[in-house]
Amino acid sequence: MATTRITFLGSLIVLHKDNPPEQEIMHRLELLLCAPLPEVGVIEAWSGTSKDEINWRQIG
Repeated sequence: MATTRITFLGSLIVLHKDNPPEQEIMHRLELLLCAPLPEVGVIEAWSGTSKDEINWRQIG
């Protein structure tokens, strides 16, 4: 069974389905703070092809 990590940015729920280590999650959250995110809802986030790239999509 796969494990999903869940974090919060204010009222936004961020799902990390690939279960990254804590250091990777913090790096992702730093990058997501620069993105045009919805204020409320649920997004899924995963690493991109380069170190400073993050992919995300709104799922709820």
